Amino acid sequence: MTSNATSIRVAVLVILCFQTSVFTLSVRYSRGILKETYSNYEVLLVGEVIKILFSAYMIDGLEKKTGLLRHLLFVISKSHKMVVLAMIYGLMNILYFVSLRNIGAGLFAILSQCKILTTALFSVILLSRSYSTTRWATLVALLVGVVLFSEPIISSQKQPHHVIGPDRQLKQTPEPV
Repeated sequence: MTSNATSIRVAVLVILCFQTSVFTLSVRYSRGILKETYSNYEVLLVGEVIKILFSAYMIDGLEKKTGLLRHLLFVISKSHKMVVLAMIYGLMNILYFVSLRNIGAGLFAILSQCKILTTALFSVILLSRSYSTTRWATLVALLVGVVLFSEPIISSQKQPHHVIGPDRQLKQTPEPV
């Protein structure tokens, strides 16, 4: 692989990490601190429109020979196989909002990284794909890094302490000092 291709891959990885982090933090801040209410579907629509516009801009820069409109029509005519995957992706994005509302940011980050690891695992099982030991080690290191980074966040969230009383009822006890 050439150094130019490696540079592009690193740049894409950094941009995707930045985009995901900003998106997650923005949603958590606007819903949790600012207490704003808005439709999850509108946020998803705006995000997808931004991605489409950026993709069209990039295609226009790369496809000067065939033209943007012609290339986009070609892509649309050949993408009927992707409809099911697009629906799964849309459902995943909706569940993204549900999970952000119901679990903490640290646990959410860990579960998001598990998505990458399970995708690789299922690609091996279902698609008979093989990955090098280096790639598996990288995926595990990514997960371990997120766990180590998120652990202080998770442990700082105070959980109520419960005990079972003599009448076999679950009771909340005061926080230990």
